[in-house]
Amino acid sequence: MSIKRTIITGALLVLMTVGGAVTAMAQSQNRVSPYVQLPNHPRLLLLKGEEQALIANVERDKTWHRVQSMLETEALKLTEKEPMERVMSGRRLLSVTREYLRRLFFLSYVYRTTGNDEVLAHLKKEALAACEFSDWNPSHFLDVAEMTLGLAIAYDWAYDKFSKSERRTIRNAIISKGLRPSFEDQFEKSFNKNSNNWNPVCHAGMVYGALAVWEDDRELAAQVLNRALENVPIAMREYAPDGVYPEGAMYWEYGTDFMVLLIEALQRALGTDYGLSQSPGFMQTGLYHLHMFTPTLKVFNYSDNGQTAVVAPVKFWFFKHTGDTSMLYNDLKLLRQRGATPLRGNRLAPTILLWGSTVPTDRSVTPASLMWSGGGVNPVAAMRTSWTDSHALYLGVKLGKASVSHGHMDAGSFIIESNGVMWAADLGIESYNTLEAKKIGVWNFSQNSGRWDVFRYNANNHNLVTFDHAKHVVTGVATIMDQGNDPMNMWLLANLKPVYGTQVANYTRSFALKELRDVVITDNITTADATTMTWNLMTPAAVTKVNDKELLLQKNGKAMLVKMDFGGRVKCTIEDARPSVDYENKNTGYTAIRFESNLKRNTSYKITVTFTPAQSPTKKP
Repeated sequence: MSIKRTIITGALLVLMTVGGAVTAMAQSQNRVSPYVQLPNHPRLLLLKGEEQALIANVERDKTWHRVQSMLETEALKLTEKEPMERVMSGRRLLSVTREYLRRLFFLSYVYRTTGNDEVLAHLKKEALAACEFSDWNPSHFLDVAEMTLGLAIAYDWAYDKFSKSERRTIRNAIISKGLRPSFEDQFEKSFNKNSNNWNPVCHAGMVYGALAVWEDDRELAAQVLNRALENVPIAMREYAPDGVYPEGAMYWEYGTDFMVLLIEALQRALGTDYGLSQSPGFMQTGLYHLHMFTPTLKVFNYSDNGQTAVVAPVKFWFFKHTGDTSMLYNDLKLLRQRGATPLRGNRLAPTILLWGSTVPTDRSVTPASLMWSGGGVNPVAAMRTSWTDSHALYLGVKLGKASVSHGHMDAGSFIIESNGVMWAADLGIESYNTLEAKKIGVWNFSQNSGRWDVFRYNANNHNLVTFDHAKHVVTGVATIMDQGNDPMNMWLLANLKPVYGTQVANYTRSFALKELRDVVITDNITTADATTMTWNLMTPAAVTKVNDKELLLQKNGKAMLVKMDFGGRVKCTIEDARPSVDYENKNTGYTAIRFESNLKRNTSYKITVTFTPAQSPTKKP
């Protein structure tokens, strides 16, 4: 299919080059003219001559010096590896293209900061090998975007060291396997106007490719940039009003990493980000990510997310632009505890030095607030008893709806951590490749989709109430009604009625952290018809039933008492949190607790469940 060309009319963009940066004197409707004169290579992220200041900053801080040493060591290890081959995993090439991005970025960075010829030689080998692929799998365009980004950085950062023939090979690959396929309808529609992470990831990859080869196809490159400027704001709206990322904390890192990479590319090459960074909620989103970490540095893993916490280099970009050191609290703690080694697997690891090398890592500012909440498409909240105590109590609350990218039927669910133990847990992400291989409609978010039959996605397997084991209304939105942040009585009241539709006449749930000790979940339900209510709880702890309304949870020598206050009769069952099909995750070590009661029609009920840290009967004195 031919490329859709944009005819630019009217006055040309007038520009002046000042100190290597391009300053716009006149712009028209946020469009980039193909006649713009960009800085010479290198023009992406780290301009020519900026290496010296970067290394000087790195040498002043022991932690940053260790990160630099890790990158250098890893680059030398890469010189001993052969380039990867084009091997698919299901419908994806993503594991291969991500590894190429990691290799190309590490090698490019180490060459820029050390001038090592061995590293340069292998950088060329890896880049040229990627160009030999038949394609970069445009049917799953994330694969193309990540490969294009890696090659663009390599091409730009080592431009003068590639021969004319090598430059031509890489340039042609970026254009023919990256930029041009991005305009073919069947591929472009997967990312261009989406609001999820595909939008910034794919646009960022294409923008980097366009800026790298600007001189050789200005019209195509300008079209790539103008398409991004028109459509990236669609994804930016997801951060409004206060920074919550609807897809969760893990996907926050993915989408936000590439959003910032895109902003930085525009700012460094063109002198402006066209207002993208000032989109509502965006500069506050680092605080959202801060509060999604528990005291033991696990992630509140609602929806398609995992629990493993990692340093997020992009947070240092937000600090650089806001001056709020408190948002780095968890990242600096992770760096001090775990060092630079975990960053080896982060394909964007060099950005932590590009954006963070001026930050002293030996001190941090403790966040002021013990409670935080945010709205938008998927409201969430977090309460804790302390930032400095790893045994502090943490309550994470998930509201919103199921029909969002990577969503689960988890509106109204929560997690609880205390004394270093996760007592109320979210089971998290399921394997996409496995579900796709079984022809599950995992990316279909409609009401009757097979997605909602997956154990980990279903409402019955989150920490919430179900009625007759029915599914949520996927378009129903659970919202925050009111809240209080007194440290001795933090609470939030949510309206859950829209999530249940006609299953109930009214439903509110309150989440409270009282006296720095107890978590209290209170459900006020008015039924429509007679129904069987099930109050569900997923836990990795061992469970002892005291009676049908009282349980003792135990793990690692710690204990938690769970007590239900409810006037009706309750039957409590305890079972393995194991799906009925053998291809889903077996959830080994997790137990499903289900309090079940029959409710009458047109009747109001109040159910209060209290979690209280207790003395474990198995703990030695």
